[in-house]
Order: sequence, then C-alpha cells, then structure tokens
Amino acid sequence: IETGRKITAGEYSGIKGFRNVYEKIEVAFRDDAQAAEILELVRYANVHNQKPLVDDELKFIAKNPEIARKLFTMTP
Repeated sequence: IETGRKITAGEYSGIKGFRNVYEKIEVAFRDDAQAAEILELVRYANVHNQKPLVDDELKFIAKNPEIARKLFTMTP
C-alpha cells in the first residue's frame, strides 16, 4: 500500500532505513524481499492506527506476518 509516507531513520531512508529500525530492535530479515513484505504490513498498521508503531507492534508483525495480514484485512 502506498501511503505517501517514507520510513526514515537518521541518514537512512526507504528499505534500508526500515531494516535499520528493525536491527535496533534485534529483528533481522533474510533478504530485501522479506523486509519489503513486512514493510507493507507495517504501512497498513500505521494507516490503521494513525500513529507510529511501538517496538512490540513492529516485532509482532515481523514474527507473525500471516496473523498480521489477517488482522489488517477488512471485509464489509
């Protein structure tokens, strides 16, 4: 989902900045594809909450992407 927002962390931006944020909370991704998948879910969560996510939310999404995806799925 494109939100018009960029994930930034200091001198980093985009996927590199996103990975840097996760490294600080001791979560590593096997590759950029996995990081991009989690970034998409984090964007959905951010839009839903309308505020930055806390570390526990970021960790939950990274460790449970399928559960997170179901939580963010809306059906009328």
